[in-house]
Amino acid sequence: MSDYTKSVNFASKDALSTGDANKIVKGTEIDTEFNNIATAVATKRDTTSTVAVAQGGTGITAAGTSGNVLMSNGSAFASSALIPTGSVMLFYQSAAPTGWTKSTTHNDKAIRVVSGSGGGTGGSVAFETAFASQTPSGTIGGSTASHTLTISEIPSHSHGHKQDGGVFAAGSSSTGSLHASATTSATGKIENTGGGSGHTHGATGLSFSGSAINLDVSYVDVIICTKS
Repeated sequence: MSDYTKSVNFASKDALSTGDANKIVKGTEIDTEFNNIATAVATKRDTTSTVAVAQGGTGITAAGTSGNVLMSNGSAFASSALIPTGSVMLFYQSAAPTGWTKSTTHNDKAIRVVSGSGGGTGGSVAFETAFASQTPSGTIGGSTASHTLTISEIPSHSHGHKQDGGVFAAGSSSTGSLHASATTSATGKIENTGGGSGHTHGATGLSFSGSAINLDVSYVDVIICTKS
């Protein structure tokens, strides 16, 4: 784009003396001026015209919508919203900003980051309820089946006795009487048996308790808003 530059100063000719050859206005001079004007006009843009991107313009004439920005699609510019309508964002403030609508569907909930699709919800316990201070307590119940000790479970031991006359020999088929007390001084013992193995028992009526756990975590309140 070129500016118009005057080639001939026609006003200066008025001061020249009559008969001076330079006082004459020549057709070539007029033609040169008109050519200069034509060139300047042809390479200028009107203030309301569209300036192409290739010529350093935006390709649009209207100012666009308030709050929009000029965005390029690679070949032309357009007035577009910086944030698309329907976008959802978090704001650390009490009310929705201009051009946004506050959502009241969700309240007292935590934010969960997922690697899959977002926009979902879940859970049933409110944030404040889940993170309230807690004191663990409870009971342990149970029962065990009746169990009769076997020979191998009885600890190894022996029993003393008084023998009322006679001797019981090993392998003998003789029998005799054992008394709680006897007058004779003969003594003996019954043969040992039992393996001494242990066994277990269940328990009922047990309880447990603990100290209070402070789960009152610090937090900041944000609101969810949708772009109008």
